[in-house]
Amino acid sequence: MSHPNRSSRRKSYNIPGHAHELTFSCYRRYPFLKSERCCQWLAESIEDARRSQAFQLWAFVFMPDHVHLIIFPEREAYDVGRILEAFKRPVGAKAIDYLQRTASPLVATSAKE
Repeated sequence: MSHPNRSSRRKSYNIPGHAHELTFSCYRRYPFLKSERCCQWLAESIEDARRSQAFQLWAFVFMPDHVHLIIFPEREAYDVGRILEAFKRPVGAKAIDYLQRTASPLVATSAKE
């Protein structure tokens, strides 16, 4: 499966006073979010990021393989990419650790790339 390059992805805009709809997919669209454990990790991570990055979470939907959020940054200067990274990176680290501890075949697949 080919992955689109970054230039073909949606551009993020940092416009003070505006809400933002954020959508992102799980690694290779794998349905990680069918797991209550993964959903809990993501919810906790979004809450931590909400406090550290100063944004309001107006709405969210966790689907099995992707997520939709509507956020409203409270600071005049902010970066949508940093907000995303603030909650995606910790969840990814927890997921990778869990997959390695459970000897998941997904870890072996990603190492071959």
